[in-house]
Amino acid sequence: MTPQRRMWLWILAAACGLISVGLGIYFIKIGINRASEVSGILGLFVAIFGLALSVYSILQANGTRSGNRAGSVRMTQSSGNNSTNIQSAGDVNIGDNNTLGGR
Repeated sequence: MTPQRRMWLWILAAACGLISVGLGIYFIKIGINRASEVSGILGLFVAIFGLALSVYSILQANGTRSGNRAGSVRMTQSSGNNSTNIQSAGDVNIGDNNTLGGR
């Protein structure tokens, strides 16, 4: 995680904490019956937002997968005593000193 993302994560966590404390104080002031009504309405909006976010995530993941089928292959290769070729289909060990079957 980059330092900038970590900073935004801490800011988001702090904001959620402050909102939770603020709502708790507000609910104590307005009483249990009114707090129940307000929290039910807030829960509805949070549920709708969560549903929309999950649908967006599914659509985004499907778009990413279809992009990989179009021929984009990820490949990493390193050389040395034990050379390993890593491809999207899996790892292939081609042997010691880059010779096939050599030990």
